Amino acid sequence: MRFESIFIAIFVTISLSTYCLDGDCHETPNPLLKEIDNMNLGWLKVPLSNYYIQSKETSVGQFKKCVEAGVCKEDTFKQCERCTYNLGNDNLPMSYVNYYGAEQFCDWIGGHICTEHEWNNACGGIERTVFPYGNEFKEDACNLGVDRIPVALEEVGSRPECVGSVDGLYDMGGSVGEWIDNGKEGDYGKFKSISVQMNPPIDKPVCTGFCAGNSKSYMPPTIGIRCCRKD
Repeated sequence: MRFESIFIAIFVTISLSTYCLDGDCHETPNPLLKEIDNMNLGWLKVPLSNYYIQSKETSVGQFKKCVEAGVCKEDTFKQCERCTYNLGNDNLPMSYVNYYGAEQFCDWIGGHICTEHEWNNACGGIERTVFPYGNEFKEDACNLGVDRIPVALEEVGSRPECVGSVDGLYDMGGSVGEWIDNGKEGDYGKFKSISVQMNPPIDKPVCTGFCAGNSKSYMPPTIGIRCCRKD
């Protein structure tokens, strides 16, 4: 059973609150948020919870705006001939980005890197399904690599069957993996590793706790960003 979200909002919140940039804090509207007015960041309310999650993975175009604003630093992601940042398609999911780049982006849009509990809860819903679309694995529902053989990235939200327990929540069972917050200090970061290039088997129980980890400075082609924010 799929639960429709209470609403899908374009995230534009400019309020009188304290914001800080490079240690300089002000009690005024955050001018950086003006940069995201037209970014179409769809926030979905997760049923029976107090938080929202991005409906799609962060796109290259969205991340570029964070870089242009001077918030997302160039040492947190790769630029190369094959890197998504340089392929000329702003609708691809941002990848080749490390934990710190994900953290900077999520902070910039008023959110945070999803905790493992938030991510799993949104993926499986209140019925705690094994996959975002149910309990039976569907090989063609999401964009997945098989036996470490990579497949091409597709634009975010382009697979209508790869939808989570919340109506409109895309690509949690494929595309790029996503950094998650494991609540621990230090250089070790965790991520959901179901992606276009992954170790077998491909029918891993993505919504019920499966994840991997590496250094927070790790910048592979198979990890991207999805943010959460509190209600």
